[in-house]
Amino acid sequence: MRSAITAIQSIEQKIGPVTMRAVGRKIPEHAKFPSNIRLLEDALRSLDVAYQMNHRGQQSGNIGGYRFEPAKGGHGGQMICDNPYPCNFDHGIVEALCERFRPKDAMWVRVEHSPQSCRHKGDFACTYQMTW
Repeated sequence: MRSAITAIQSIEQKIGPVTMRAVGRKIPEHAKFPSNIRLLEDALRSLDVAYQMNHRGQQSGNIGGYRFEPAKGGHGGQMICDNPYPCNFDHGIVEALCERFRPKDAMWVRVEHSPQSCRHKGDFACTYQMTW
């Protein structure tokens, strides 16, 4: 897994953050996810399950993950990512899931990287705020 992370970081340095975000947006199209997902909150909760499913046997030790915390009252939440992937990669993954499973009564789902929590700045995790 370390070589894959190194390659992804090298790619981001060469092609830039916008392209890395676009690469992340493609991951949900090709990764295995639980088959029973129908709602956005279920998709966001299952992201860690999918991450672990797709990395099984390819690593040793703690590989981090994704933790979704719904907002009180619904219509949003936050995703906490403490894995070794770049911020832009994770941002793209979360955006793609939000678009794919956008609630029928929502015109859009906004995903914003929280400036208070960022691995790029040395924090333990990145946090993405979502509203719909």
